[in-house]
Amino acid sequence: MSAGASAADERSPIQFTRGAIDATLEGAVVRGDRDIYPINASAGQTMTVSVSGLEDNVAFQIYPPGTHYSQDELDIWTFHARPVRGTEADTTAWSRRLASAGQYLIVVGSTRGNATYSLNVRIE
Repeated sequence: MSAGASAADERSPIQFTRGAIDATLEGAVVRGDRDIYPINASAGQTMTVSVSGLEDNVAFQIYPPGTHYSQDELDIWTFHARPVRGTEADTTAWSRRLASAGQYLIVVGSTRGNATYSLNVRIE
């Protein structure tokens, strides 16, 4: 991915099934890698996110709309924004009313080693 790429350029946003207000996604990350899940939401909606892992070593951050990110030649990710308040470090559960509309980024990674996980996202 090129420097300064926007999530909207690279990944499809999370889609809920018709009539649903949440989705559960299964995944796995190797040490140092990140899975990035864009999700569109409106100001005033409440987003609730939780993650659990078989190895109890998975966490997430959420980045606000307009966040750009890049991956360098050593596969190190850089996010060009601060995480949403309450998701700065090793977050496994979070819920908040959203102040801004747009595409948020949910970034899942391991706290140590490889991680297999289940991510639940709810918007209401």
